[in-house]
Amino acid sequence: QIDVVSLLWRDWPEFCGRVNSKSLSATLDNMAAGDRKNNDLESMVCSNSTKQQAATMEQPLNSSNKSQTTTLLLVIPYIGFISLGLPDPLVGVAWPSVRETFFLPQSSFGLVFIGLGCGYCASGFFGGKLTHALGLGNLLWISSGLVAIAMFGSGLAPVWPLFIGCAVVWGLGSGGIDAGLNAYVSKHFSARHVNWLHA
Repeated sequence: QIDVVSLLWRDWPEFCGRVNSKSLSATLDNMAAGDRKNNDLESMVCSNSTKQQAATMEQPLNSSNKSQTTTLLLVIPYIGFISLGLPDPLVGVAWPSVRETFFLPQSSFGLVFIGLGCGYCASGFFGGKLTHALGLGNLLWISSGLVAIAMFGSGLAPVWPLFIGCAVVWGLGSGGIDAGLNAYVSKHFSARHVNWLHA
């Protein structure tokens, strides 16, 4: 018994040192692993914050570009409607000269409005089908071309029936522009802008 106790008493410090060294090594390994996890977490947080800052900086730019584009697309229909109404007073102003050129009575002035109204109603009535078949952009430039051709044709018409025919073409073009712009504004903007468009 004395030998066993003395043996334990002799080897006990070495045994405790080994245990302490192993526990210390394990503790240090755990601390290193924790530091690595903390570093990874910090890097993830920094990268996420950087992405959020970049997205926050891009949002004002995108919103400003979008508002400028929306304003431009709203100004174009207003200009289109203003230009649509500009040729209307020219008929009354030019009528005295037209009547003397073709030796017409005053009552013939009504034929111009009849031709203009028939063309306008026809293109307005089929405006939906024309928009679906041609597309809004094609409808608008074709209608604008018809109005321009009608204006030149009216000024160069050698005979009265051709002048009336130009009035019909003028109505077709004007009705197409009216229907196309109305369809665009009513689809992309509020009812308030549609009302102001016709004010």
